[in-house]
Amino acid sequence: MPAFFVAAVGTGVGKTFFTSMCCKQLLKKKIKASAIKPVMSGYTEDKNDHENDIFTLMKAQNMPINEQNVNIVSLYRLQNPISPDIAARKEGVNIDYDKLYKFCADKIVQSTDKYLLIEGVGGIMVPLSESKTTLDLIVDLKIPVILITGTYLGCLNHTLTTIEVLNGRSIEIQAIVVNESKEALTNINEIVCSLMNFTDIPINQLPRLTNIESDWHKIPDLTNIIIENDNEERKAS
Repeated sequence: MPAFFVAAVGTGVGKTFFTSMCCKQLLKKKIKASAIKPVMSGYTEDKNDHENDIFTLMKAQNMPINEQNVNIVSLYRLQNPISPDIAARKEGVNIDYDKLYKFCADKIVQSTDKYLLIEGVGGIMVPLSESKTTLDLIVDLKIPVILITGTYLGCLNHTLTTIEVLNGRSIEIQAIVVNESKEALTNINEIVCSLMNFTDIPINQLPRLTNIESDWHKIPDLTNIIIENDNEERKAS
């Protein structure tokens, strides 16, 4: 089953927004898709917490919010909204990297869905444990990356640096998604134009919405990022 790792140039740039919207669009096309977030910092059990990434992904997949489904979508959930390795130390949690890898790898092999999106935590170099980073997990899973960036000041440097690091580890980058930042100083088209000068990776734009709940259908088709090389699925959709 095709699987993709949704990574980012940093935290808060829109990984969950992209992942949830992509799932919604795939399901609308009657294409079975699932999404997981193996590690999350800043987790609460409040079902009304609209900032909870795991709940957002579950809603996008039409999954009831309950403990069983939360355990399907995520393995390690930490309360402190900081780097997972630090949050784990503070909370007395041992993030077992081998267990984390197996959680993701088993999903790739065992899922009956057409596509699987694995959403990371923070940027690609965020530490997951005392010796492993998100980058290590991407390398070990051997799946392509969908790289999310923003339009904030510094995004070009962060994006090009991240691309360089991924290339250095021979990781395939399926696409770049430029998600319009809340307080952008530069037009999204200008950011895309600059990135195109330095990479031939396909770049997609994700404009900011006033109301995500009511306007999500206005988002450009993101599914082509995933199914562009799947001729059978392209014909069906």
